[in-house]
Amino acid sequence: MSPGAAGRSVTWPALKAVVCAWLLALVPGPAVSAPTTGDARREAVDLVQSRRCETAIPALELARRGDPGDARLPLLEAECQIRLQRYADALASLQEVKRLDPRQPELDLYFGIAHYHTGDLAAAEKDFEAARRSSPGRADTDLYLGLILLQRSEPRRAAEMLARARRTDADAVEPVASYYEGLAWSAAREDTQARDAFRRVQQLAPESDWAEAAGRALASAPGWGPRGSFVEASSGVEYNTNVTLAGSDLAPGQVSGRRDVDTMWSLVAGTEIYRGDRWSLGGLVNYYGNAHTKLWQYDLEYPGSSLWLDYRLTPDTTLRFQTEVNYAWYGYQPYQVLGAMTPQAYHSWHDYGITWAYAKFLGGSYFFQNVDYPDIGTPGGFGPRGVNEAEARNRDGWGITGGVLHTLPISALDLELRGGFNYYHYWSVGTEWRYTGYEGLVGFRKPLLWEFVLDGQAGFLYRPFAHPSTYPQNDTLPLQYANVDRRDNVWQFEVKLERPLTSWLKASFRYYYLDNGSNTAVYNYRQQIWGGYLTVSFRQR
Repeated sequence: MSPGAAGRSVTWPALKAVVCAWLLALVPGPAVSAPTTGDARREAVDLVQSRRCETAIPALELARRGDPGDARLPLLEAECQIRLQRYADALASLQEVKRLDPRQPELDLYFGIAHYHTGDLAAAEKDFEAARRSSPGRADTDLYLGLILLQRSEPRRAAEMLARARRTDADAVEPVASYYEGLAWSAAREDTQARDAFRRVQQLAPESDWAEAAGRALASAPGWGPRGSFVEASSGVEYNTNVTLAGSDLAPGQVSGRRDVDTMWSLVAGTEIYRGDRWSLGGLVNYYGNAHTKLWQYDLEYPGSSLWLDYRLTPDTTLRFQTEVNYAWYGYQPYQVLGAMTPQAYHSWHDYGITWAYAKFLGGSYFFQNVDYPDIGTPGGFGPRGVNEAEARNRDGWGITGGVLHTLPISALDLELRGGFNYYHYWSVGTEWRYTGYEGLVGFRKPLLWEFVLDGQAGFLYRPFAHPSTYPQNDTLPLQYANVDRRDNVWQFEVKLERPLTSWLKASFRYYYLDNGSNTAVYNYRQQIWGGYLTVSFRQR
């Protein structure tokens, strides 16, 4: 079994030959007496002893023709055939040995190995039990018996047998015995013993394939404790053509500068807290901030945290329930608190991509104060008649968002396409922010030359509001207020070009375009952002 085959179910994948060859390197070959029948025999024995099996087998066949009654020659040939993974041929050679001299040393052990690797576990178990009786106290025999028990879904007995093998002769069977002992304890739901076994592998053979596989097993093993941890930090410089997101506004108040250069930074760190057979629990913290060169009153700080609970419904389908809370400051003043609960589902279609579906239930509270201006037509008044703007513009409320996104890899073009749809509905306390939204988006990801990767996405959001806006419809005097509901047509486009600089550092360039077309002047605006970034990321499985 390869070191990568970690989990509750145990199979024997392609790397089994590596294990077999490793074990055979520690198993002494048949005792060979000094040759007495000529050069062919001496040459064959020398080749076997030097482990040059490809050349040894023809020499052994030649020597057997010269001495067909010597059982040691087909036994040597069987040893080489096992090393070369020719297990069916090895069984034929071993049958010849049994016919000539069934008392040959190592015969039962070699029969067991050949039967094991041809899938006849029942015969292999009988062979290894016979080997234990003829040569008691051998660690390699107990190791194979433990592997058979593991294959037969008897994990507790397998773990005990493998533990006995490593205690008998650790030099002969480690780190293999501890690795599979860890798998056995894990399958027996004995998580503490499983973790101890996998950690022993890492101590015995650091920086080996076995240690790497043990690390993956530790990361996927059930139980409490951090695993699958990650940290990603970014920093960059952006030029923003519309920091204030101001439209063709005449009121309420104009900002003299909309363009600015800002420095941004972000951090996301998370870990899986618990993992079971089907359930897992994780958490993360995130932070985004920026500092503007001139418009410092729009400096943003936006920390947040999240917990998620996953349930693996099938090998291809995972359900997730996620909660999050975020808090924002603008210009060092409290701006918003937002909480959300998001059930999600992921399904892999293998070669046909992955589908993600979600629904988000959110609630938010905004801390800025709105003002009720004097109504138009009154002395100094410019607000809409009969409307209390302080109440109407209260953005506190709750909403529902839902959608689906599918990614489709096209291997022939080394290209990934994606497309999706989102639905939005928000109920605000005031009438200004009650809306429904329908959004479609398409995107792609394409590796280029010299390790560059190009990623692009475009989307259109139609957002009809439930009421007319309390802001003027126009941006020239005299002010006019619409008696039709507000409508926004939002186009967004983003393209990123990135390239890894090291295994943990990448550089990227981003261009973003937003066109918020609205029938209300204050919301009718455009924005462009050009940015360059460096991103550091670390992940521990």
